Amino acid sequence: MTSPEPNDAEYQAAAERLAAGELVGLPTETVYGLAGDATNPEALRRIFELKRRPTNHPLIVHLADASWLSAYTKRPPEIAFRLAARFWPGPLTLVLERSDAVPREATGGLESVAVRVPAHPVAARLLQLYGRPLAAPSANLFGQVSPTTAAHVRADFGERLPIVLDGGPCAVGVESTILDVRDEPRVLRPGGVSRLELSDFLGVPVGTVGAPSSELRAPGLLESHYAPRAPLELIEPSELWGKIAEGSRVDLRIGLFVPGFTIDEERSLPFAFEKIPNEGGSGLEQYRARIERPGRPALELFLLAPGPAPSDVERTLYDALRRFDGAGCDRIWAAVPRGGELGEAVEDRLRKAAAPRPR
Repeated sequence: MTSPEPNDAEYQAAAERLAAGELVGLPTETVYGLAGDATNPEALRRIFELKRRPTNHPLIVHLADASWLSAYTKRPPEIAFRLAARFWPGPLTLVLERSDAVPREATGGLESVAVRVPAHPVAARLLQLYGRPLAAPSANLFGQVSPTTAAHVRADFGERLPIVLDGGPCAVGVESTILDVRDEPRVLRPGGVSRLELSDFLGVPVGTVGAPSSELRAPGLLESHYAPRAPLELIEPSELWGKIAEGSRVDLRIGLFVPGFTIDEERSLPFAFEKIPNEGGSGLEQYRARIERPGRPALELFLLAPGPAPSDVERTLYDALRRFDGAGCDRIWAAVPRGGELGEAVEDRLRKAAAPRPR
């Protein structure tokens, strides 16, 4: 599918809005970002306000290319340039020491800064046109499901964000990997580049961190995050059909996320799925079924099936969660294998989406 390309006037309007300290919706290869001038404290404050994001949560600063590293980070080490040469542009964020050119509003008050060079051509062109770095956290309300299409961004913000550059669906579909390279390299958040890729490239094991601390904070570290409105439960694929057969006492509509599902799987079930058109072109197959329950309203099932590969699940996960909410599901069951089969990034997002919500 060919992605749309903003015209010259749209790029110019976006650059003018950024120069005025305002925000724009920006596609990247990971998710859509809520972009503002990373050197303008007022623009940064607007990002936190519009997202309803706590101001002590650092933002990722997007650069046009690796040559900007020396201007916006302090004494970047040799490992940063090696990683940039291999993985930029792309879904890898590096945590380095902040230079004075980056306001503390962008770093949550920390002396570190998270930087990356996005691979999406629309983001790359706007960065080159604007000539200054852009802070661009995901363009959604804090803690909720990240957007992977321009339509998702418009649904969340409407007229509060007048300019959203449309670059089509995001190719990766989950956020960037955040790698702290100020000391021994360690992953703060799994994402579009795996720990195995990083370890193989660097020739040393790359670790992870536990719970965030006052001095170690990064986007996406909260236990509950990326959450749809409906409660989500992770179950083993082998348990799914038995769980449905048991029924639900209170739910009227259940969303099912089943990677690799085919219509042949239903032959032994006491109900039939009907395939329904997917007009969004996201790579999700859609099915529905209706289970009659004597003396009670029927139970409706809404099933979304990406392909079985980890990249298929990454690319479609957020779109699926948003579709379940749009369909009015009372709960969501994600039938996904554990133990690393889908990769750390997908398992991290699903675990956090299923975590108890803060009260």
